[in-house]
Amino acid sequence: MRFTLMNKKALLLLALFTLIGFSLIGVLVMYIFHPSKLELILDHGMPWHLQILIGLAYGTLTGWTARSLIASDFMTPVREKYAGLLGNISLSPVEIIFISLCAGIGEEMLFRAALQPLLGLWFTSILFVALHGYLSPNDLRLSAYGVALTVVIAGIGVLFITCGIITAMVSHAMIDIILLFMMDDEADTPRHSTE
Repeated sequence: MRFTLMNKKALLLLALFTLIGFSLIGVLVMYIFHPSKLELILDHGMPWHLQILIGLAYGTLTGWTARSLIASDFMTPVREKYAGLLGNISLSPVEIIFISLCAGIGEEMLFRAALQPLLGLWFTSILFVALHGYLSPNDLRLSAYGVALTVVIAGIGVLFITCGIITAMVSHAMIDIILLFMMDDEADTPRHSTE
């Protein structure tokens, strides 16, 4: 599958929609279902600088762990499938960071700040991973990754409760940065024929 410049533009617009749209939906859900906690959810936890440090640490640790799992021989078909989705898009470091920050902020506003208080830690984590397509009864490798990712996402949920929303956002963004750099490198690596 080949992507064109238009597809790259669409990917960046999708990231922007995730940032703005998911954040607004999250705030709306919070306003409707727990308005008295809206400010508390957005302002609770540790000081922002500690939240950033903890988020960077957790995101880096789990991102590199996920990267190691994906880089294993067992996960080769999954890795190649997702790298193939990038086609010949070559994302710049700024674009990777932009996409990752958009996902980290927007998705955590919706899933962590808005839905987790309503649905609970584990259901929200499983829902998040399932909606991303990582839990598939037809693909053992992908589901194995999905189960591991569910634990990582639940960890982000715990960090939201104990540290604050900034920690969750930074953790999520850091994981995405590590994995997007890996997938971008994989997409750029020429495939060698075994013939």
